[in-house]
Amino acid sequence: MAPCTRVRAVVAATVAFSCARSAAARADSPSPPPPPSAVEPAPPPAPSTATVVAEVSVQGHRPDPGQTTVVVGQVRQLPGAFGDAFRAIEAFPGVTPMASGLPYFFIRGAPPGDTGYFVDGVRVPLLFHAAFGPSVIHPSLVDHVDFFPGGAPAQFGRFAGAILSADIPAPASTPHAEGVVRVFDAGALAETPLDGGRASVLAAGRYSYSGLILSLTSPLKLAYWDYQTRATWNIDDKNQIGVFAFGSHDDFAQVRDGETDTIIDGEFHRIDLRFDHALDHGTLRVATTLGYGRSNNDDNNIRDLTLGVRMALEDRLAPLLIVRAGTDVTLDRFDLLGNTVESPALQTVTDLLYPQHVDVAIGGYADVVWRVTPHIQLVPGLRADLFTSHRFDDPSAEVASLGGLAHPGSVAKSSALPAIDPRLAARVDLGRDVTFVSTVGMAHQPAAFVVPIPGVNFVEPDPVLQTAIQTSEGLTVALPGDVTVQTTGFLHTYLNLTDLTATCPSVFEAGVLLGYAPGIMNSLCLAQTVRGQAFGGELLIRRSLSRRLSGWISYTLSRSTREAPLTGGLGPGPIVDTLASFDRTHVVNVVASYDLGSSWRAGGRFVAYTGLPYTNTREGVPVAPYNGERMPAFYRVDLRLEKRWRLARGGTIALVFEGMNVTLNKEVLGVHCGPELGQSASGFDRCSFQTLGPVSVPSVGVEGFF
Repeated sequence: MAPCTRVRAVVAATVAFSCARSAAARADSPSPPPPPSAVEPAPPPAPSTATVVAEVSVQGHRPDPGQTTVVVGQVRQLPGAFGDAFRAIEAFPGVTPMASGLPYFFIRGAPPGDTGYFVDGVRVPLLFHAAFGPSVIHPSLVDHVDFFPGGAPAQFGRFAGAILSADIPAPASTPHAEGVVRVFDAGALAETPLDGGRASVLAAGRYSYSGLILSLTSPLKLAYWDYQTRATWNIDDKNQIGVFAFGSHDDFAQVRDGETDTIIDGEFHRIDLRFDHALDHGTLRVATTLGYGRSNNDDNNIRDLTLGVRMALEDRLAPLLIVRAGTDVTLDRFDLLGNTVESPALQTVTDLLYPQHVDVAIGGYADVVWRVTPHIQLVPGLRADLFTSHRFDDPSAEVASLGGLAHPGSVAKSSALPAIDPRLAARVDLGRDVTFVSTVGMAHQPAAFVVPIPGVNFVEPDPVLQTAIQTSEGLTVALPGDVTVQTTGFLHTYLNLTDLTATCPSVFEAGVLLGYAPGIMNSLCLAQTVRGQAFGGELLIRRSLSRRLSGWISYTLSRSTREAPLTGGLGPGPIVDTLASFDRTHVVNVVASYDLGSSWRAGGRFVAYTGLPYTNTREGVPVAPYNGERMPAFYRVDLRLEKRWRLARGGTIALVFEGMNVTLNKEVLGVHCGPELGQSASGFDRCSFQTLGPVSVPSVGVEGFF
């Protein structure tokens, strides 16, 4: 055998890193990889040295300016979120909770009904079960959640507030399953490839038996379930067809004096058929969505039938230029199937607000992700929508003039409202570890109920669009130890806002959160609009939840105002400029998680925020300054402890102890001031506070992954 000979050699290799998402999963919010940059070869090594020069091209999605991404694999460790990526949003700056544990938020001053929810490009009418429950999507069916508190890309339209967009994982290449059993519900997910990996099938679901437990300890009745299923088939290397179906059901009621009062009984279902095509430098998706939604209480039964078609294209036209464009059309038919309100006046108002009507929204968008220089990125965009509505009744002049909201002849059977939404975002690298981010844009949305409820969509006597003008400026600094510090200042202005917390103060009190305010959906003050504004600063100090010691600190200092009628109700009162009903000056979240070793991990979360504003009265009459007083502040502590064991063939099983509000604190959400309580030393009426809770959710669960 000939002796070995040493030879000088330079070997180039390319290693591609990519997110675990297929073209199908990226079609609605994709980002083609940037081209590899040239790497100068190293000088020839000494004869006795073997050197490998590697050219590495990293393929992935660079976040849009103003975007915060939550990865599900990390938020499983977040105390108080119960493994749910959507509930983790509460711990980010700019997010003001309506009440502790209630997963509906005022985000930069916009009501919860103005926040858009999307799952794999499909608009979702409801994100959480029975107000206090988990999300309606199985946690493991979410790969990550993109959060835009304002200035979202042009593809997200028709919402005047924030955007939550979830992407689902690509089909798995091997069979896998998981299951979770907790004190209040149980869920499972299973997926398997078919036809040698060309096809896949997934099924998931969750069922709650918490009603059995609640019935023993409280007058509340609660039941919910949800399901998700997906099937995909790769026609060839570039084309894929699939179907994604999911749905949810909730039944939340209260037993009083032997009678059951339904707070909410609703459900929704979605079937999304999609075709995905991989371009040479991008992706294309065409999809059709069929939907059904229904909600009812003791008085009304409302239904929504939905049909939607959308197309989303993303293509890299040049090494530093990406174009994103698309169009979407949605048709919703709303029907009031039953109106059993006992009061004839409320029956009339209900028929006026919820007539049988068909709404059609037609829109298109385009934006450009332009890398002007290696340190400057601009994203100019434009969205255009046309909102049309046709109602099938013809209210009389007498009905139309109720409450002074309309005049004879002013209620049209049809309306068409156009909207143009320009948007601009920028990212500038000021240094190796310092980035400046700026967003500005407009967003429009038809009238919306204060919280999202399937099927509930009221009609204004004189329709107008809610308008949001959103601006923010921020700095992000990367520090040693995988720590980032993000500061943001924002100013949001709202026109024609439908916020019943401002227009219906006489009926919207703490009782509505407890289900004690029947008839609120039957009040004409729902259709009144107000101006609003929110401004402030946000701070986020974050360390990856994948580290042994991890967590974040978020703080929001903000002020939210409304120009609204003082009295509300059926008769509009004088317009005053006041603090918004859910303004909280300070909101603080401190989250920490620590790996104890031996597969033990513990975490805690501290939440604190300012109390809600209220108005003093003298002999029952509100006294300026309106909303000049504050209810007591609130704080709570959440804890989580997990022990995990590894099983054969890569499986794991975990025992999880978790508790939200382990301190059992009550929260003040209402106040009553009146002469019957007497006068205080200052001459104002005495006030009594109304508390909620303690809302505390203990959980013991077993999780298995196979």
